[in-house]
Amino acid sequence: MRAANIGRGKDARPGAGSRGDSLQWLDHDSPSDPVRALLSAVSQLREQLNALTYLNLVEFEAHFAHYPIGAGYQRHLDRFRSDDARVLSAVIHLGDPWRAEHGGALRLFVDQDDGKEFIDLPPHPGQLILFLSAEVEHEVLTTNRDRYSIAGWLRQRGG
Repeated sequence: MRAANIGRGKDARPGAGSRGDSLQWLDHDSPSDPVRALLSAVSQLREQLNALTYLNLVEFEAHFAHYPIGAGYQRHLDRFRSDDARVLSAVIHLGDPWRAEHGGALRLFVDQDDGKEFIDLPPHPGQLILFLSAEVEHEVLTTNRDRYSIAGWLRQRGG
């Protein structure tokens, strides 16, 4: 795993100050049974979402994330300004059962006008959270124990 950046390509910069996680991108050619099972399940979900919503989702990109004690990720959107490919953000929590005092909740801002209304979703192992990448600002609150997840994006053909 390596320290996470903000942005991509030539616009990528260290995330220190904004985010404290380390990540490892998911390899779609992985021989790992759990990774293959995850990618198969997400592919089935993508097909169902396309049938129900006409989102035209074509692929899934994701990484494993580790937030050490004291780390979080400041409020942000998941869609790049220069690329509209990310449609749905996905977070899958991993690890042991979680208690409120562990912190590390995913905060979704539901009122974009004043930014004061939010929902906090504490990590629950195996939980899948989906939200619109371009519309739902979110953050990871400071964690008081190691926090593990898979963060990913269901994508359309973008520019």
